[in-house]
Amino acid sequence: QIHLVFEDVEAKAAQRQQKMEQLWIRSAEKNSVVFDLCRHSFLGTTFLDALTEQYLDAIGVDHKPGEQNGIAIVAFDSIEARVKACTIGVTVDRLTVLTNPTVDVDSQVYGLQLAGLPLLRTKELAPLVTRALAPYGEVLHVNMYTDERGLFFGKGSATIDVTNTAETSYKILRHEIPLGADRLFYATWRGMPKHCFYCKKSGHLHASC
Repeated sequence: QIHLVFEDVEAKAAQRQQKMEQLWIRSAEKNSVVFDLCRHSFLGTTFLDALTEQYLDAIGVDHKPGEQNGIAIVAFDSIEARVKACTIGVTVDRLTVLTNPTVDVDSQVYGLQLAGLPLLRTKELAPLVTRALAPYGEVLHVNMYTDERGLFFGKGSATIDVTNTAETSYKILRHEIPLGADRLFYATWRGMPKHCFYCKKSGHLHASC
């Protein structure tokens, strides 16, 4: 007797994404970044030694305890130093620790789950998705889910800052996102207005469709 077992591809992809997801933290510190040290076994003091050796323009650190070493918010003298840190990270014991810029304390940042994406390579699709989301906010990160085989199933995620300022005014984030003239993909996020997953329209739920 042959038993055919199917893998839960979506669950495994989501688990890998959770591990890879970039960290976005609100902070009032100027020119600051956040380092996620939770997954590293080296001592926090070892990280600080490497930081000060590689970045003479690091001003100070706000350490947030958590798993293992927690997270560290680091402020720099200039925006250029912050960009450098986000580009090359900090090397600790031959391991590169990457970072992300913090976002303003008043920012409205949403984590989006994306579905219905065209089946394209990430290097081609990611810029298209970024441009499609740009009218709704500043796109901080885009990621496409693939399984162990490298196959893409039309799903991904994005992080977007929808905060309006004196210089920028964004459209209201919506479930259906146009991708070119004849294609849509779908975005969902925590706290979004009620919508129907059956007909993909907003204003009602599946039960009343």
